[in-house]
Amino acid sequence: MGWIGWIRNSSIAKSIMGGFLAFMIPVLLFSFILNSKSIDTAQSEVTKSYQNSVVLLARQMDDRVSAMSKLVNSLFTDTNILYMNYKDETDAAQLLAYANLMDRLKFYANASLLNGEIRVYLRNKGKSFSSLTGYGDINELDKREALDLGADKTGHWRMDGDGLSFVQNPLYSRENKGIVVMARIEQSELMRFLDNLNATEPEGVPFLADINGNWVFSQKGGRIDKASLFRKLNDRNSDADQFVFTDDKRDYRVIYGKSASSGLVVGMYFSERYAMRIVTGHVWLMAAFSAMAALLSLLFTWILFSRLLRPFRDLVEGMRKVGRGDFRTRLERIPEKDFAIVFRHFNKMVSDTERLINEVYVERLNSQSFQLKLLQSRINPHFLNNCLNFVYQASMGENHEGAARMASHLAKYFRDMAKGYRDMITLREECDNVTTLVEIQNMRFNGRIDFRPRFEDDLGKHPVPSLIVQPLVENAILHGLIPGKERLHIRVVARKEPEGITIAVEDDGPGIPPEKLDEIRRQTKSSELDRLSIGLNNIYWRLKLNYGDRADLKLDNVDSGGLRVTLVFGDGTPEEKRNV
Repeated sequence: MGWIGWIRNSSIAKSIMGGFLAFMIPVLLFSFILNSKSIDTAQSEVTKSYQNSVVLLARQMDDRVSAMSKLVNSLFTDTNILYMNYKDETDAAQLLAYANLMDRLKFYANASLLNGEIRVYLRNKGKSFSSLTGYGDINELDKREALDLGADKTGHWRMDGDGLSFVQNPLYSRENKGIVVMARIEQSELMRFLDNLNATEPEGVPFLADINGNWVFSQKGGRIDKASLFRKLNDRNSDADQFVFTDDKRDYRVIYGKSASSGLVVGMYFSERYAMRIVTGHVWLMAAFSAMAALLSLLFTWILFSRLLRPFRDLVEGMRKVGRGDFRTRLERIPEKDFAIVFRHFNKMVSDTERLINEVYVERLNSQSFQLKLLQSRINPHFLNNCLNFVYQASMGENHEGAARMASHLAKYFRDMAKGYRDMITLREECDNVTTLVEIQNMRFNGRIDFRPRFEDDLGKHPVPSLIVQPLVENAILHGLIPGKERLHIRVVARKEPEGITIAVEDDGPGIPPEKLDEIRRQTKSSELDRLSIGLNNIYWRLKLNYGDRADLKLDNVDSGGLRVTLVFGDGTPEEKRNV
């Protein structure tokens, strides 16, 4: 029986394995659920962290550009600038006004949270003022820029190739006609501002976009499909949200915040798989620890099984064999410590039991042999009288050849009996003795008995207990040769079967009624002797004594009529069987 079969049939093994599984399955299941929850929680926390950073940056950007927008609007309607654009003044007064304006622009620019430039164009005076480059005359390039700015009446922040600008469009009124005020933030400053987000969230790529789809990325740069991403952003109705964007078969999570006042969008995109690699690594590490814990628990269970359950299994298997009647069983692998005492006492108990059983077998067989000899002593004179009577009748009828043959057969029969009783003879010797007996009976019954022995695989040379076939043939002749039956066929077949060597004695007589057959079977294997079954009982117990648990005697009616007696025993010698 294998380990699995033994565990299936052992209540202790079932309890231990069941306890192990009952403990480990919930632990592993809980670990799996916990890891899944941890991944979801970690992903949510990572996304929330990015989102908080983006929202904070969007608010900072909105606050700063809103402040600059308000500054531009205030300068555009400033009375001093309006006065400077239209009034004629002395050179000294103009220089003083110009100086005051420059001081104000520099102050405003330095006070801004974003490093940018504030520029004022007085087209009527042909002058430009910058918080970075100072003031001077409007040149041809400035004229074209002032003209372009003057033509832009939208009043919103826009992005070009160099940076971000906000222009207050000139209203066509007499007071501020020809005045253009602009706030500008260079792209390098925007990238520096976006890099602040990279400092806290290094895996993402921050970006800034205006309503026209112009982009500025952090110094990491952006290698994403900007047009598709901008369309996706425009499709979103929320001022702050997140979504998954697929580009070049890679999934990115996009987090953004819109500024209602400036129209700018501040956001960040990042690869979820890359951003989650540390969390995923920790989760896999936890899974590895759980698997290692399961393996260690399994190893501990196996050690417990080897130290405790393996000896217990051997003991149970030994007890099962003994329970089936195999008293040659011995526990060979003696464990250490506590189980050693149990194993040694078990072996001693089985050895003592086997010795007692053998003593009982021998005593029973001696009793049976004595009773059998008593029976034979009563039968033999009757048998001899019948034979001598045949010789007399043959002689009187001048059948001298028949009388001679009968005398020859009788001489051979009694010569074999005079050799004495031997425990073991070959199967061929046993069948030769039976053949002599059948020849004598055939002379008495006019050849009505057909006896044919057959041996397979040279089994005729195999040693068998003496007088195990002759009583069966005698019974077949006694009960099968009934009046009116012309010829009785008796077959003896010896062959090797998976269960051992079998000798079948079969006749075509009338057989035995089923109820009587069951009674004979019971008496054959009973320890209580019965005169009618003493021959079969003696054969059965002699086989048991010589061949142990594998020996058997079976009686069955043949379907075509008659009785079959089958002897089963091992394929070794009785000495070998006793030493197994």
